[in-house]
Amino acid sequence: MFAVTASVLRRGALRYRDCQCTMTTIVSGNKTSQQVKERLKKEVAEMKNQFPGFRPGLVVLQVGDRDDSNLYISMKLKAAAEIGINANHIRLPETATEDEVLRSIVAVNENPAVHGLIVQLSLDSINTINAEKVTNAVAPEKDVDGITSTPLGEGKRTTALGLAQALGAHLNINAFACVQEPTPGSCFGARGIAVGGGYSQIVPLEEVSLQSSGQNELISAASKVVMDTIKAHAHYETKLSEKVLFDLLVPLRRGQRSFSPAQLNRMKKLGIEKSDPLTFTGTEIRRFVRLDIDPDTATDPGSLENEIMAILSLSSSVEEMQQRLAKIVVATSKSGDPVTTEDLDVSGPLAMLLKGTLKPVLMQTVEGTPVFLHTSPLADIAQGSPSILADKLALKMVGSEGFVVTESGHGADIGLEKFFNIKCRCSDLRPDVVVMVATVRTLKMHGGAPPVQAVLPLPKEYSQENLKQLERGCCHLKRQVENAQAFGLPVIVGVNKFSSDTRAELELVCGQARQAGAFEAVQCTNWSDGGAGALALAEAVQRAAKLPGQFRFLYDPQIPAADKLRTVAQKMYGAKDIELSPKAKEKLALYTKQDFGNLPVCIAKTRLSLSNDPMSNFMLPITDIKANAGAGFLCCLTESTNTEMDDPIWPCFHGNNLYSSSK
Repeated sequence: MFAVTASVLRRGALRYRDCQCTMTTIVSGNKTSQQVKERLKKEVAEMKNQFPGFRPGLVVLQVGDRDDSNLYISMKLKAAAEIGINANHIRLPETATEDEVLRSIVAVNENPAVHGLIVQLSLDSINTINAEKVTNAVAPEKDVDGITSTPLGEGKRTTALGLAQALGAHLNINAFACVQEPTPGSCFGARGIAVGGGYSQIVPLEEVSLQSSGQNELISAASKVVMDTIKAHAHYETKLSEKVLFDLLVPLRRGQRSFSPAQLNRMKKLGIEKSDPLTFTGTEIRRFVRLDIDPDTATDPGSLENEIMAILSLSSSVEEMQQRLAKIVVATSKSGDPVTTEDLDVSGPLAMLLKGTLKPVLMQTVEGTPVFLHTSPLADIAQGSPSILADKLALKMVGSEGFVVTESGHGADIGLEKFFNIKCRCSDLRPDVVVMVATVRTLKMHGGAPPVQAVLPLPKEYSQENLKQLERGCCHLKRQVENAQAFGLPVIVGVNKFSSDTRAELELVCGQARQAGAFEAVQCTNWSDGGAGALALAEAVQRAAKLPGQFRFLYDPQIPAADKLRTVAQKMYGAKDIELSPKAKEKLALYTKQDFGNLPVCIAKTRLSLSNDPMSNFMLPITDIKANAGAGFLCCLTESTNTEMDDPIWPCFHGNNLYSSSK
């Protein structure tokens, strides 16, 4: 349950100066804002027609009389009126106390005529007011901004954005952040809005959260093309003669037949050294047209879409993407040979269909720090990090002295290991610093506190000081730090501070992290303070980046696949060894025969992972293995890999579907 953000810094910036990857999508904030207003105006009108007399109500709560806040609020009130929302402005004096502010929020929460509440930050009072406590008091169903901390969000992306803001907006260093593109499901889940939070989030919020880039739709369309072609081959190979199949695959056009580039590559693989279709013998025609797909080995749409997303994330150019797409193994023939998209002659159309998906989306944080959002490969069965292309473009922009903060998947045992052993091998990037995000409440959970369940209130143990329980949980933190250090980089622990954390708890976590070998451990308040709350973290990153680079991979990809799995299991999971099921052994032998044995391994997220239940001296069971040859890794499933959610995610969009606001 630790989040890891790997900071890719200066030394990699000069390695891809000639990379032909200068594509981005620039989002117009004004255009997007107008589109959102028109959509909301239409939705409000439809609600009024459906429920006569109904009018959505909005309250903006302000403390003090700051000119910038007044201007911002007046713009909101004007926009609300244009949309058809009944908006009211409650202004408390600068003498207001925290209790008075909280009572005002409770009153709005309990008012049935009010459907949304905005707390205008900052709280300009002469008295000390905990901004996080105030925003947490807003009822979730009325929380317009959606910045209330949620039970299962520990702040990995918020800390990554806060760090980038601290470097750029506060230390005046060229800085860029790269994060995964959120999916609609992640934006509406219990973890929050998936684009940061508080004063460390990406804006405009509605654009990044709700406006699709079209990437997922194109991937689904590409997957459908492949699946339909597999079915067509399987059907017509049993219905049509080899000559008719040949005429279909190599049609006569203007009196001539010619092979596509993919078909020429297939013939080369078959050992047929001819380029003129008219010279083919009957035997050569039969070998060319018949794939003889074993139906039991055909891929499924979900697996195919996941691999295509991983390919987009790992490609640095259109040419590389096309090469990877051509290598996707969609089935095995009855003779045991891999059948690829190139064998299906669809790799070219796939590349044309997906060409536009290689454009990262350029956004910014609330403090103006640029952010690339691009691709969203799953962290459990893929590398779970933003694209290589986004990292490389960002590094070009910040220059040799700048910093790029890019996120990895959750946990040093699974997220960081995949980031290094898969993504860094593909990109030739060598990070300089690892920033690990931890929270007091997560460590309490690992120390024996009751389980946390989405949408339900946190058990009282998480809001009460318990140093013994916390110290027990820090054993998990120590192991995570050790895992990260296995790659030879300095590790910095950023403790994302929550309002319920006590000073003693925070100091204990930082002390335990340093004892475990962390270069530094600092408290972060960037959720409430923006980049200023991550200055200590940014300064620690600066110091760590000056250390001589000693980056190393966990294993040599040329060693046998079983040895690679064993290395990851022992060094990352603390396992005694691996235990291959008969099916996994069979797959491993097949993939070794098919020359896929030299690929990196990707162990799917498991409940035996250190990020869930630290264990020692156990056997890590590998139940199945799938060759993602296009993406370039072997995906290994474990006995406890959960491919389906145990419980559905409760949607958290309530008030946000009517009102939108970004600070």
